Amino acid sequence: MISLEHPVFLIFFLFIPLGIYLRYYWRKRGGRITFSIGVGPTRKTLFKPHQKDVQIFWFLGEVFYWLTLLCVVMSLTGITYIKSKRVYLNRGTDIIFVLDESPSMSAKDYSGNRFETACRVIGEFIESRENDSVGLVSVGEQAVLRIPLTMDYRFFNERLASLQVGTLGNGTALGRGISLAAVHLKDSPAAQKTIILLTDGENTDTLISPFAAVEAIEELGIRLYTVGIGTLGNVEFEYFDPEERKIVTGILESRCDDELLKALAEKTGGKFYSAASVRSLSDALKRIESLELTSKSVKIERELTNLSHFLNIVAIFCFLISFFIKKSILKELL
Repeated sequence: MISLEHPVFLIFFLFIPLGIYLRYYWRKRGGRITFSIGVGPTRKTLFKPHQKDVQIFWFLGEVFYWLTLLCVVMSLTGITYIKSKRVYLNRGTDIIFVLDESPSMSAKDYSGNRFETACRVIGEFIESRENDSVGLVSVGEQAVLRIPLTMDYRFFNERLASLQVGTLGNGTALGRGISLAAVHLKDSPAAQKTIILLTDGENTDTLISPFAAVEAIEELGIRLYTVGIGTLGNVEFEYFDPEERKIVTGILESRCDDELLKALAEKTGGKFYSAASVRSLSDALKRIESLELTSKSVKIERELTNLSHFLNIVAIFCFLISFFIKKSILKELL
């Protein structure tokens, strides 16, 4: 936003048309020398510059002359650029996604496969964040922290786009994923901490029970939301196996342990959502977003940048160019 500290000086702009008239059109303005030589049409054209380069330099000299005046007038107005920014006085919600990366997530019962669709919907969810920290844990045979808690949403989406299905083996260690997310939320100062689990299968890990993991996050005051992805029945799948270094295709007998996911979520005060379509998956995250709203204390800070100094420098620069053109190139005497 632009502000003027002394707008009264804008009145000088009213004199610019008068100055143009007096400089170029008023015959009695002075600065002319009368010669007695020349008759007829020769009298009008004898001292008129016909060289194109001379006319161009004359035009440039006049342009920089008037730019000098414009910059001086705008500088007198005290023109200031005001940049407003929102400063949050409290921390938002800390959210960690636990995303299933098992090969079954390559099933093609969505417009793309399940994994690509889940990543896209998570990205859309991130775009609406303002003051929330987000992170991501991947789950396969083991659990890996892919993105630590961050408010750099651009970085989050770049890392999210680089993920591939099947890189953590053939399995779904839900308990490990929940536990790893809890470890990175445990010491957070946020008043509200949330884990969002997205999976299309059943727990295959016996090392850490999902219920044991949920009991731990319940004590930490962390809320868990679970989303069951995909349809039931036989579904085509296709993914690149990084170990075998080949494309694997086939038919998957799709099944999701909805009862387990529902029990895990309800134990922490969260909810379970079944997402058999892209729209229902998107709606599920929107509902979670509405339930996890936190009150935000915000103040508006204004950063003022006075542009008068910059305009003064531009005015001097334009004046010097105009002076150089008129005196050194055009060889004007006055």
